Amino acid sequence: MRINIAVHDYQTVNLDIVRAIIENHIDDLKGFSKLMLNLK
Repeated sequence: MRINIAVHDYQTVNLDIVRAIIENHIDDLKGFSKLMLNLK
């Protein structure tokens, strides 16, 4: 999954992968962000 690549490759950020996540998986990213913000 590309999101895992973007998050776990700490040495570099591949802007093509970031763009693909935003363009194709924004709902997944928003859902994940919402879950993280609701953690106690």
